[in-house]
Amino acid sequence: MEKAKTSSGLHRKVATVLDDSFTIPGTKMRAGLDPIIGVIPGVGDIIGGLIGIYFLWEASRQKLTADVIISMGFNILLEVIIGSIPFLGDIFDVTWKANLRNSELIDKYQHHKTETTVISTLIVWSIFTVFVLIIVGLIAAIIGFVNLLFDQLF
Repeated sequence: MEKAKTSSGLHRKVATVLDDSFTIPGTKMRAGLDPIIGVIPGVGDIIGGLIGIYFLWEASRQKLTADVIISMGFNILLEVIIGSIPFLGDIFDVTWKANLRNSELIDKYQHHKTETTVISTLIVWSIFTVFVLIIVGLIAAIIGFVNLLFDQLF
């Protein structure tokens, strides 16, 4: 039982560092490392999404239901996809806070779960596969854009 409490505290701490660790100067809005990492075009949002997979792993480890894991995967994918849009994505990262949302889902459902280990694990791997395909697509798009830019300039 003690291990579950420690793990629960860890996912909350990780979410706070990523999404809610400081106040944006001159505002009442809070942000964390995720929007800062997301400022790096393309790569930052991918890194943030990969870090977000930790919450899927934690939900699977705690045997949360498949629908909760799907919701969590949706939160991460939405943040990665919209977060990849310059400027608008940075604003979205500050307001959406996928990691805090996912941490709250873990807290909410960890005591009301059913044993769905196999299904949950398959869903986590499916979401991970989709995420990797999106990353490959984003990298291909960035490479294509850079090639097109260099072809036009030179």
